[in-house]
Amino acid sequence: MVGNEHDRDGLPPELCAEIGAQIIKRAGRIREKERLARLVRKAKKRKRRSHERKARLALAQERARHKISANPTSTRTDAKAVVTEPGSAARALEDDRFAAAAQYEPIREEDVVMSVPSKSFLAGKAWGTQDVDTMHEVKARQEVLKNGFARLAVAEADRMENLAAGCVIDEHNTREDVARQLVATAAGMEAMIGVDEWVETDETSL
Repeated sequence: MVGNEHDRDGLPPELCAEIGAQIIKRAGRIREKERLARLVRKAKKRKRRSHERKARLALAQERARHKISANPTSTRTDAKAVVTEPGSAARALEDDRFAAAAQYEPIREEDVVMSVPSKSFLAGKAWGTQDVDTMHEVKARQEVLKNGFARLAVAEADRMENLAAGCVIDEHNTREDVARQLVATAAGMEAMIGVDEWVETDETSL
């Protein structure tokens, strides 16, 4: 009976189960570490390949700059001759690109001239600017004249009312003088700035 409660090594079943669970858990951790290590190795490999590609590209660009600066007027025949020289496949591909670019004559910087506007264009531009400035000035002066005539009319009306209040003149004369002042103001505005409808209504109580 006692032998049935223990396994072959004489350990209780509960202890055997616990040991088995720990072994399984440890094996899982080992597998996870191995998986992470593989990922790290792959990432390092990709990074190394990327650096190698960048280095090769930089080297090819540097070679291209040296060849162009050494012989800026190279022709297509010269480029084809370079391709026929023994070398690696990468160099042959690079030289083919030079051959395609060598079909065109090099353009010097001093040959590129910026276009200059014509005299008529510059004159029209100057006149246009002056016209705009003049139009703004005219509008501003019209506004000043309009406000000035309106203030004159109001001032004259106040003056006549003050005179009437002081019994200097009667009310009838006040109305007539104010009306004449308003008419003169309207006529002046129409003659000087072309404004003939600067009041809201043609009829007044005067």
